[in-house]
Amino acid sequence: MEEKCLKVQDYTSEISDDALLLIFSELNWMDINNLKLVSKRFYGVVHRNYHRLERRKTAVSCQDEF
Repeated sequence: MEEKCLKVQDYTSEISDDALLLIFSELNWMDINNLKLVSKRFYGVVHRNYHRLERRKTAVSCQDEF
């Protein structure tokens, strides 16, 4: 069986840190904390700009109550 190699393109390097920060600012704080685990760059953007990120409340789902 022949395995196919899939090349994954990472276009996030073409996005400026300021643009990422605008995107991140739409996330709630739990998602931002999870986002820091995605890559060193995302961690750095969040870490350097945490004071600029609004701390949105995390929505509680019904499943979280159990």
